[in-house]
Amino acid sequence: MTWRSKSSPRSPRPGRSYPARSEDVARLHAHIEAARSGAGSVVTLTGTAGQGKSRLVREARKLSGDVQVMTIRAEPYGSATPYRPLRDPLRSVLGIDRGSNAEMAAALEKRLSKLAPDLLPMLPLIANVAHIDVEDTPEAAEIEPRFRRDRLTAVVASLIERLLVEPMVLVIEDAHWMDEASAHLLTHFLATAAERPWAIIVTRRLEEGGLVPEGGEHLGIDELSEDEAEQLILDATPATPLHPHEVQAIVERTGGNPLFIGEVLRIVQQTGSIDELPDSLGSLVSTSIDALPPLTRKILRYA
Repeated sequence: MTWRSKSSPRSPRPGRSYPARSEDVARLHAHIEAARSGAGSVVTLTGTAGQGKSRLVREARKLSGDVQVMTIRAEPYGSATPYRPLRDPLRSVLGIDRGSNAEMAAALEKRLSKLAPDLLPMLPLIANVAHIDVEDTPEAAEIEPRFRRDRLTAVVASLIERLLVEPMVLVIEDAHWMDEASAHLLTHFLATAAERPWAIIVTRRLEEGGLVPEGGEHLGIDELSEDEAEQLILDATPATPLHPHEVQAIVERTGGNPLFIGEVLRIVQQTGSIDELPDSLGSLVSTSIDALPPLTRKILRYA
């Protein structure tokens, strides 16, 4: 089974390659290829918003062909809900389709009976991560509350390690938003990565909180240099090249932020002008929201 995340429609589109980050792409690719040979590892990408962390992962994955990929994505609105980032990936790996709680509970018990019958007494712990309500078992009920999280981690880790035995890439996106319970469970996989054919790639911003990998390789993703930003713009506009002064204006306005560059180029392509470039990513987002139909804009602002 393969899990693949969809590319964001708002990501920059600088041509067929990513020369500005070629060394970083090559390093990520090396981790993935090592996993193919059975050598697991952890690499953490850190940087501010819009610097291209997710794009680097996509580029390295493309170089690695059909390698199996599983993505765990933390989000700010889910940071207060234990195991929220792990809910859908766990359901997916177990082959549980979304349905009523009764349907999912029955599917979970059936799958566990087939895949790991020895873990059935701990069914409530697995169900907790999958956000499925099941009746407690005598064995699970006997676990003291102070030991329950560690026991849950051990049980879920045992299940996942039995199911994911082929080389794979485990991408943990926006780890700075990871809830404490999920971070505790994922720390187990980070600590044991070398024992499995997994390339674990963690992306996070330069802020406190969430999942903080201690070992493995760390790559700090900086803003693009002026030359790199210019090349990114040239690669993105081969059919409609900009004048040198237009390229320079975009470089100065965006400060070498790849996401900002991509969005500005989108505006320039739509308007055919650089006369009204946004001052920042924040103002660009606000302008985009203001351009939405009233009802859509209202729903988005509530969300």
